[in-house]
Amino acid sequence: MRIQLVVGLAAATLGLSSAVACSSAAPPFQEVSEYCTAYAKAICGVSTTCGFDPGPCQTYQDDQCNVAAKQAVASGTRQYKPSNVQACITAVSNAYSSSTTSVTASTINAYTNLCNQVFVGSAGEGAACTSNFDCTVSGDICSAAPGLGTTCAKPTQK
Repeated sequence: MRIQLVVGLAAATLGLSSAVACSSAAPPFQEVSEYCTAYAKAICGVSTTCGFDPGPCQTYQDDQCNVAAKQAVASGTRQYKPSNVQACITAVSNAYSSSTTSVTASTINAYTNLCNQVFVGSAGEGAACTSNFDCTVSGDICSAAPGLGTTCAKPTQK
């Protein structure tokens, strides 16, 4: 009896751990649409404090996010990076939480910089670009170069 109980518990534990291991869900925000929906919900979180219906706000913000996402990847030098989404969503949620009555420019700048990293650049130094966010090297800027158009380069001081 004791052996059957031990074997039964071991089998049950093994089965439970196998079920947990095999039922892993996909990481969040694998699709741009998931990111945009979460972004819209976060930015419209201020609706409770300001007393407006979050529905139209979320629809508008979701649409704007999807347009911006298409533009970000249109150049071919930026790619969607799901692992950078959570930091963006957290920062936006904190900025526009239901207890917020005002948001400072520095807060908006901080979350904007985080959210711009959701689409990361793949253009190295000297490669063609359309915005600073196309550049892979942090701190590089998309700068006009005589005869070369705009390329990623290290900024210089005058």
